[in-house]
Amino acid sequence: MTLSAEEPPRPRKCRGCPKKLTDPVSIALGFGPECARKRGITPPASTRPARVRAGGDVPGQTLITELTEEP
Repeated sequence: MTLSAEEPPRPRKCRGCPKKLTDPVSIALGFGPECARKRGITPPASTRPARVRAGGDVPGQTLITELTEEP
């Protein structure tokens, strides 16, 4: 196994108790769900792509390019 200098190895055991971590989110946090909840640690909200309306743009919608001014 080769360790990269960019990212430290993730813990496979909970930092709050001796339980083994198997869930990717728990591994990323370093705590299992029970220990994270006791410490008030919440996993990051999942990102979901925005839904696009069937008709496309909304009438009267301002484009981001209209808001930026070029020098």
